[in-house]
Amino acid sequence: MRITLFLVKNGRLSAVTRPGFRLSQADTLALLAAEPTAREQADGLTTDVPPEAGPFSVTTESAGDLVVTVSTPAGELSTLAVAQIVCTAAATVPESPAQITVVGAAQSVDPRNCPGQR
Repeated sequence: MRITLFLVKNGRLSAVTRPGFRLSQADTLALLAAEPTAREQADGLTTDVPPEAGPFSVTTESAGDLVVTVSTPAGELSTLAVAQIVCTAAATVPESPAQITVVGAAQSVDPRNCPGQR
């Protein structure tokens, strides 16, 4: 089993796979708020998702859209952090979700898709 995360390298998203057991969507997203592994750091990978963004929760709406709730104001997350969350959440779903909205502390970020996905 592999886990796909989207980390940051040279200011751009980079898909990273880690060996591991299947995690819940929220637990997978929590990995973004932790430091990348030593090997990932050696490869120049970082994360823009702050530790205080967790814990996360994920709900699926009727149209197949996902809503990711973070523990910090969504509007204070960097563009890269939102993209990391959106793409990592999309990677946890077998069929690509229609749209993903990040919400937190009564703020939300416009629904979006992961760049490169439909």
